[in-house]
Amino acid sequence: MEEFLKEALAKLESREWIRRVRAEAGFFAEELLRYLEDQKLGYIGVARLTPWLRREAARVTEWRELDETYAVGEFRLKLLGWERERRFAMVREKIQEKKSSLGRKLFEVPGYTFRIFVTNLEDQPEEIWRDYNQRACGEQRIEELKSDLAADDFCLKEFFATEAAFLSILMLFNLLAESSAPPR
Repeated sequence: MEEFLKEALAKLESREWIRRVRAEAGFFAEELLRYLEDQKLGYIGVARLTPWLRREAARVTEWRELDETYAVGEFRLKLLGWERERRFAMVREKIQEKKSSLGRKLFEVPGYTFRIFVTNLEDQPEEIWRDYNQRACGEQRIEELKSDLAADDFCLKEFFATEAAFLSILMLFNLLAESSAPPR
Protein backbone atom coordinates (compact mmCIF):
# COMPACT_ATOMS: atom_id res chain seq x y z
CA MET A 1 0.00 0.00 0.00
CA GLU A 2 2.70 2.41 1.02
CA GLU A 3 4.74 1.65 -2.12
CA PHE A 4 1.74 2.30 -4.36
CA LEU A 5 1.13 5.63 -2.65
CA LYS A 6 4.81 6.60 -2.95
CA GLU A 7 4.72 5.85 -6.67
CA ALA A 8 1.47 7.78 -7.17
CA LEU A 9 2.78 10.81 -5.27
CA ALA A 10 6.06 10.73 -7.22
CA LYS A 11 4.11 11.09 -10.47
CA LEU A 12 2.45 14.31 -9.32
CA GLU A 13 4.03 17.61 -10.21
CA SER A 14 2.67 19.19 -7.06
CA ARG A 15 0.82 18.06 -3.94
CA GLU A 16 -0.93 21.43 -3.52
CA TRP A 17 -4.24 20.16 -4.77
CA ILE A 18 -4.31 17.10 -2.49
CA ARG A 19 -6.78 18.10 0.19
CA ARG A 20 -6.78 14.72 1.96
CA VAL A 21 -6.57 11.00 1.45
CA ARG A 22 -9.71 8.91 2.00
CA ALA A 23 -9.28 5.17 2.51
CA GLU A 24 -11.40 2.06 2.99
CA ALA A 25 -10.87 -0.34 5.91
CA GLY A 26 -8.48 -2.43 3.81
CA PHE A 27 -5.94 0.39 4.17
CA PHE A 28 -6.18 0.52 7.97
CA ALA A 29 -2.50 -0.14 8.70
CA GLU A 30 0.04 1.58 10.95
CA GLU A 31 2.63 1.75 8.16
CA LEU A 32 0.31 3.59 5.79
CA LEU A 33 -1.03 5.99 8.44
CA ARG A 34 2.53 6.78 9.58
CA TYR A 35 3.60 7.38 5.96
CA LEU A 36 0.69 9.79 5.40
CA GLU A 37 1.55 11.62 8.62
CA ASP A 38 5.24 11.83 7.69
CA GLN A 39 4.23 13.28 4.32
CA LYS A 40 2.00 15.84 6.11
CA LEU A 41 -1.07 14.54 4.26
CA GLY A 42 -4.45 14.70 5.97
CA TYR A 43 -6.40 11.45 5.95
CA ILE A 44 -9.73 9.88 6.82
CA GLY A 45 -9.91 6.11 6.85
CA VAL A 46 -12.50 3.56 7.84
CA ALA A 47 -11.20 1.79 10.93
CA ARG A 48 -10.91 -1.98 10.87
CA LEU A 49 -12.97 -3.21 13.80
CA THR A 50 -10.41 -5.00 15.93
CA PRO A 51 -11.42 -6.27 19.40
CA TRP A 52 -9.41 -3.45 21.06
CA LEU A 53 -11.10 -0.85 18.91
CA ARG A 54 -14.57 -2.26 19.62
CA ARG A 55 -13.84 -2.22 23.35
CA GLU A 56 -12.72 1.41 23.30
CA ALA A 57 -15.66 2.45 21.11
CA ALA A 58 -18.07 0.83 23.56
CA ARG A 59 -16.70 3.14 26.28
CA VAL A 60 -17.76 6.32 24.48
CA THR A 61 -20.43 7.98 26.62
CA GLU A 62 -20.47 11.51 25.22
CA TRP A 63 -22.57 11.70 22.07
CA ARG A 64 -23.57 14.91 20.34
CA GLU A 65 -26.92 14.59 18.58
CA LEU A 66 -26.93 15.89 15.00
CA ASP A 67 -30.61 15.14 14.41
CA GLU A 68 -33.13 12.45 15.33
CA THR A 69 -31.12 9.79 13.45
CA TYR A 70 -27.43 10.61 13.85
CA ALA A 71 -25.06 11.37 16.72
CA VAL A 72 -21.26 11.70 16.81
CA GLY A 73 -18.54 10.93 19.32
CA GLU A 74 -14.78 10.48 19.36
CA PHE A 75 -11.88 8.98 21.27
CA ARG A 76 -8.10 8.56 21.03
CA LEU A 77 -6.37 5.18 21.10
CA LYS A 78 -2.96 3.65 20.53
CA LEU A 79 -3.53 0.17 19.11
CA LEU A 80 -1.16 -2.72 19.75
CA GLY A 81 1.92 -2.34 17.55
CA TRP A 82 1.30 1.33 16.77
CA GLU A 83 3.93 3.97 17.52
CA ARG A 84 1.38 6.59 18.61
CA GLU A 85 -2.21 7.09 19.54
CA ARG A 86 -4.61 8.32 16.89
CA ARG A 87 -7.97 10.03 16.77
CA PHE A 88 -11.13 8.07 16.00
CA ALA A 89 -14.41 9.75 15.01
CA MET A 90 -17.63 7.78 15.43
CA VAL A 91 -21.07 8.13 13.89
CA ARG A 92 -24.02 6.47 15.59
CA GLU A 93 -27.06 5.91 13.36
CA LYS A 94 -30.48 4.97 14.63
CA ILE A 95 -31.80 1.99 12.66
CA GLN A 96 -34.81 3.03 10.59
CA GLU A 97 -37.46 0.76 9.13
CA LYS A 98 -37.65 2.70 5.84
CA LYS A 99 -33.91 2.95 5.13
CA SER A 100 -31.00 0.56 5.50
CA SER A 101 -28.23 1.75 7.84
CA LEU A 102 -24.67 1.80 6.49
CA GLY A 103 -22.87 1.21 9.76
CA ARG A 104 -22.27 -2.04 11.61
CA LYS A 105 -23.45 -3.37 14.91
CA LEU A 106 -20.27 -3.01 16.94
CA PHE A 107 -21.69 -4.07 20.25
CA GLU A 108 -25.09 -4.63 21.76
CA VAL A 109 -26.72 -1.25 21.64
CA PRO A 110 -30.23 -2.03 20.43
CA GLY A 111 -31.48 0.12 17.59
CA TYR A 112 -28.14 1.58 16.43
CA THR A 113 -25.31 0.95 14.00
CA PHE A 114 -21.89 2.62 14.15
CA ARG A 115 -19.15 3.80 11.79
CA ILE A 116 -15.64 4.54 13.01
CA PHE A 117 -13.05 6.60 11.14
CA VAL A 118 -9.36 7.12 11.94
CA THR A 119 -8.05 10.58 11.09
CA ASN A 120 -5.28 13.08 11.69
CA LEU A 121 -7.63 16.00 11.02
CA GLU A 122 -9.03 18.26 13.72
CA ASP A 123 -12.44 18.72 12.09
CA GLN A 124 -15.61 17.90 14.01
CA PRO A 125 -16.60 14.20 13.77
CA GLU A 126 -19.60 14.99 11.55
CA GLU A 127 -17.31 16.85 9.11
CA ILE A 128 -14.96 13.86 9.03
CA TRP A 129 -17.93 11.61 8.19
CA ARG A 130 -19.37 13.96 5.56
CA ASP A 131 -15.98 14.45 3.94
CA TYR A 132 -15.39 10.70 3.77
CA ASN A 133 -18.80 10.20 2.16
CA GLN A 134 -17.79 12.48 -0.73
CA ARG A 135 -15.63 9.69 -2.14
CA ALA A 136 -18.69 8.29 -3.97
CA CYS A 137 -17.54 9.41 -7.41
CA GLY A 138 -14.39 7.33 -7.05
CA GLU A 139 -16.50 4.33 -6.08
CA GLN A 140 -18.50 4.72 -9.31
CA ARG A 141 -15.30 4.74 -11.39
CA ILE A 142 -14.10 1.57 -9.67
CA GLU A 143 -17.48 -0.07 -10.34
CA GLU A 144 -17.24 0.94 -14.02
CA LEU A 145 -13.79 -0.63 -14.26
CA LYS A 146 -15.02 -3.82 -12.61
CA SER A 147 -18.32 -4.16 -14.49
CA ASP A 148 -17.64 -2.66 -17.91
CA LEU A 149 -13.98 -3.59 -18.41
CA ALA A 150 -13.72 -6.80 -16.32
CA ALA A 151 -11.04 -5.35 -14.04
CA ASP A 152 -12.19 -7.26 -10.97
CA ASP A 153 -11.61 -10.91 -11.74
CA PHE A 154 -8.07 -11.44 -12.88
CA CYS A 155 -4.91 -12.20 -11.02
CA LEU A 156 -1.77 -13.31 -12.78
CA LYS A 157 1.01 -15.29 -11.10
CA GLU A 158 3.37 -12.34 -10.87
CA PHE A 159 2.44 -9.03 -9.23
CA PHE A 160 3.98 -6.96 -12.02
CA ALA A 161 2.03 -8.88 -14.67
CA THR A 162 -1.20 -8.18 -12.77
CA GLU A 163 -0.20 -4.53 -12.42
CA ALA A 164 0.57 -4.28 -16.16
CA ALA A 165 -2.81 -5.80 -17.05
CA PHE A 166 -4.61 -3.46 -14.68
CA LEU A 167 -2.75 -0.39 -15.97
CA SER A 168 -3.72 -1.42 -19.52
CA ILE A 169 -7.35 -1.52 -18.47
CA LEU A 170 -7.00 1.92 -16.84
CA MET A 171 -5.48 3.29 -20.04
CA LEU A 172 -8.39 1.83 -22.05
CA PHE A 173 -10.84 3.39 -19.58
CA ASN A 174 -9.19 6.81 -19.98
CA LEU A 175 -9.17 6.51 -23.78
CA LEU A 176 -12.86 5.61 -23.81
CA ALA A 177 -13.66 8.49 -21.46
CA GLU A 178 -11.68 10.94 -23.60
CA SER A 179 -13.25 9.78 -26.86
CA SER A 180 -16.76 10.22 -25.46
CA ALA A 181 -16.06 13.68 -24.01
CA PRO A 182 -17.44 16.70 -25.89
CA PRO A 183 -14.88 18.63 -27.98
CA ARG A 184 -13.06 21.45 -26.20
